[in-house]
Amino acid sequence: MDDTTTYDNLTGNERQVSPLPFWLTSIHVIVEVVLIIFIAFGNMLIIRSFFKFSKLQTTTNVFIVALAIGDFVVGAFGIPFGLVASHIANYMGEAGYAISDNKICCQVRTILLVVPLGSSVFSLCAVSIDRHIAVTKPLRYHAIMTHTKAVLICVCIVVYMFGLTILGLTAFYVWNTTTACRLNNTASSSYNTVIKLHIGILYGIACALYIHIGIIAVQQRKKVCAIDPMAEMQFKKDNKITKMMMFVLGVFLLTWSPYIIFGSITSNPEPVWLTSANYFAIEIAYANSMMNPLIYASRNKAFNTAFRELLGLRPKFDKEGTEISYDKDNGSST
Repeated sequence: MDDTTTYDNLTGNERQVSPLPFWLTSIHVIVEVVLIIFIAFGNMLIIRSFFKFSKLQTTTNVFIVALAIGDFVVGAFGIPFGLVASHIANYMGEAGYAISDNKICCQVRTILLVVPLGSSVFSLCAVSIDRHIAVTKPLRYHAIMTHTKAVLICVCIVVYMFGLTILGLTAFYVWNTTTACRLNNTASSSYNTVIKLHIGILYGIACALYIHIGIIAVQQRKKVCAIDPMAEMQFKKDNKITKMMMFVLGVFLLTWSPYIIFGSITSNPEPVWLTSANYFAIEIAYANSMMNPLIYASRNKAFNTAFRELLGLRPKFDKEGTEISYDKDNGSST
């Protein structure tokens, strides 16, 4: 095989990934375009709401907006870059080969996906720690968790993930043009194992903390209310936020499980069904970045109100958090 050999003109024995038929490629393109629109728009709402409304500028929401920024980068930059390199480039002739077979393009794509996605996992773990402190040490929470600490933690997460990604794209880089550039084949298997251990450990910590929160919540509530009856309202608020983030964590597991499963299946050459299944699996994982804004809007009154105001819609809740009932005939509230 000479140096000019490209992915699409390899022979059947040389090619490790089967090219998808046009109709199947079209489906993947449509799915990813829809994801790009909803992910970018939804997470921009979260980011905009956080910086515009002071009520949302809590310590916990610092981690939530960091998660939204990571998801926005995935939707606005990572997926579009991958869409061109993985699908559209196949129909661009030599210009397409220059993109899909280019080492730098593959590395940039990997950075645009791994750094924000990895940061999101760390942010989910950070939120679980924040919620654990809020529930187990409510009277000291604001002294322990400050905005400055939260921002510093988020910055450290991004720096760590960027360094870890660069390490994978240099010392452990194994991708070549006989395979499609995907997250699970740009670095060595040992490096991918380390990444999966990161995800598993962080997710395990988050789950363990939420389980512990659930066990002690009732007991802690009695203690707090005995010391300060006014603290009961704050406890209920913290408990709602905790439940919402547990829901986010569960959705993360459901959406990323298919990618972890199919990403572990190897075949040489790779059949069309497995190639397509891998793309669908990563698209389901991308969908996790789209789900979080929907979860916040449906389960958090403050975010729901902020989203509606930004979109010019009538508020669903009043300032006290009571749901507003509108007269269907004239649109007035009651």
